Amino acid sequence: MKFGKELDRLAIPEWKTQYIRYEELKDLIDVLAEQDTPPPVADCPFLKMLTKMVGRVNNFYVSQEATMTGTWNALKAQLEKIEVADRNGDDDDDDDNRKRSKRAKKPKSKSVVRKKETKGRRSTVFQMLFPTMTAAKEVKGSVEEFYLAIDKLLSYKQLNETAIRKILKKYDKNLKRSVSKQLLAKFGALPCFQSHVLAEIESDVVNAYTIYFTENSRRMAMAHLRVPAQRFTGCPWQILGAGVLLGIAALSMVVLGVAMAHSDKIEMDHSRRLALFVIFRGLFVFALYPLLLSVDFYIFAKMGINFRLMMQMSQRNAKVFRLWVLLLSIGAFTLAVWGLAAAASALSPYVGPHAAAWAPLVTFACIVLAVTNPIAAIRANGFPTPLLLMGRIMLAPLYSVQFADFWAADQLTSLVRPMLDLEFAVYYYFYAYDAAEDDSLHLSVGHKVLRGVLASAPYTWRLLQCVRRYRDMPIQVRSFHPHLTNGLKYTSTFFVIWFSLLTSHYKGSNGVELEDDKSKIFFALWIVAAIVNMCFTLSWDFWMDWGVLRSRDEPLRAKIMFPPPVYAAAIVYNVFGRVAWVLTVSVGFFDSPRYDFLGLALSVVEIVRRSSWNLFRFEIEHLFNCGKLRATTLEFFPAVHTDHIQKTSSGLFTELSFPTVEGPDDHADVLSVDGTHVNEEPADPTDTCADAMANGRPVAVEETVV
Repeated sequence: MKFGKELDRLAIPEWKTQYIRYEELKDLIDVLAEQDTPPPVADCPFLKMLTKMVGRVNNFYVSQEATMTGTWNALKAQLEKIEVADRNGDDDDDDDNRKRSKRAKKPKSKSVVRKKETKGRRSTVFQMLFPTMTAAKEVKGSVEEFYLAIDKLLSYKQLNETAIRKILKKYDKNLKRSVSKQLLAKFGALPCFQSHVLAEIESDVVNAYTIYFTENSRRMAMAHLRVPAQRFTGCPWQILGAGVLLGIAALSMVVLGVAMAHSDKIEMDHSRRLALFVIFRGLFVFALYPLLLSVDFYIFAKMGINFRLMMQMSQRNAKVFRLWVLLLSIGAFTLAVWGLAAAASALSPYVGPHAAAWAPLVTFACIVLAVTNPIAAIRANGFPTPLLLMGRIMLAPLYSVQFADFWAADQLTSLVRPMLDLEFAVYYYFYAYDAAEDDSLHLSVGHKVLRGVLASAPYTWRLLQCVRRYRDMPIQVRSFHPHLTNGLKYTSTFFVIWFSLLTSHYKGSNGVELEDDKSKIFFALWIVAAIVNMCFTLSWDFWMDWGVLRSRDEPLRAKIMFPPPVYAAAIVYNVFGRVAWVLTVSVGFFDSPRYDFLGLALSVVEIVRRSSWNLFRFEIEHLFNCGKLRATTLEFFPAVHTDHIQKTSSGLFTELSFPTVEGPDDHADVLSVDGTHVNEEPADPTDTCADAMANGRPVAVEETVV
């Protein structure tokens, strides 16, 4: 593989603009090599551009190194609190514990923290220092995440150093010159390539982690701290099996399509055929959804989006590619089962008299088994299980809401139509269903209310999560926006659901015309509620969840990970998908199997829209840490100003044999680890993530408090 492609593959996504632009430099060398008389060294545009890029790299590295130094000092202060609590705890121990404590207090190294020799001490210390074990995990997670940040910066330094060496070698070779040694010596004297501060901090981090969290086992500490290279490690047999299952699903769907095309030749009661279609429609969406999620997580893995941190998965053990293979296998299995069961139901007169009765039940059981399979959860290495997520969603007011919780609740809001189809399946099995002449489903008032409550449940849970997140905000920065504003968005959905039900309840006997004045009033109210809700949700999607379309001059964010056409296509499709979503939650208008194909199309459009929404929601969380999910808040510490950084490097640049030409891009932006400008004003804790990004301010992040 050529180095340019290797550099692009290994570059940290959120720092891509801060790397040496190797391909641009290589193209410039090719242009200069084609000239009859290449420009002299003093006026060479290649060397000027390279100097500017090296200055950008140096400025960025120095700022990050200073930030990490401050971060490590704060972490050491937290670890010292553990040591103080350990000494205080020793005074209350029994005689045996006191003897062991005295032995443990003997210093054995000059590390920032002393080594402890006793086992079982850690739990006593943490219980005294922290009210819950959750806080203890946060301190440990801070150290682990900080080690990851050090590895990222060291990788950044190494890649740029290699790029400079290779591009200078290519310059000498193509232009028949020998300036690389001189320039490498000058560049090598920069703080970026001379400093060993990070290596010393990394050693201290390993020592501290060994002492406090692994009971002096360095091997165990390195196993926890080091992250193995995330390469494609999916089992080929597992992928082959998923492919075979997808082939079976495709073949079954072909058979199903042929059977539906010749349904007039298959003897089956009309009411049963309509009921089976509605049941299998909902099961199809549930079977297809894991396949769409596998595509999302595959893109996350390829783009380097750290979904493991957001989903509270193990940073070391979770294989980023294994998860998408697991979801692919689940989706392939459920689709294959669905295809076989649907084909068997359509051909029930030939398969067996009871095929239409047991096929939906078998499909539902297989989907539930595949999704809740504990073995699959173990193979996912820490991915939250669906049962755990459902429990936390339904008990939202009682637990603090994490990213995985409200992300899963958002997925449920896109599955309202399939949930109602499952409710119809229960109605079909427990009560006799007989379609009327117009194929309408005549439901009692109580049954309609039940369907309205069921459709409102995901939005109620999401509203309660917003209230809980508002309640968990610090009092000094607690404000109505964004959490309660987000709650209003979900509240507006209730009006769409219930106005559609009321319109359906009062409409004419034929189920279509609005004969009653009340039905006309409620239909008008539904129109207003649908428009308001659609505008509210679209605005929130673009401005808050994706961080785009906040400025007419710059519709996209300053930092993006996908090509701009991808955002344009996603924005257009999201508008179309939101219209379909409003129709899916309008329960009263689709309570008849007569809308079977329309309901299927709207459900598929909505889950595809949700799948694309996931991509940009995870992206913005990865780039800007909007949900304050990172344990170590690197941008919290005092900023390193650009003026100080320029003094450390400008003197070295002036010693080169050619001048530095200033341009509009010469003063490189110095960014923090999470992409905020270090020479800007401090972050405003009342700013929302999207507001901060739109106004060019850093995103406020809470410090981990011990």
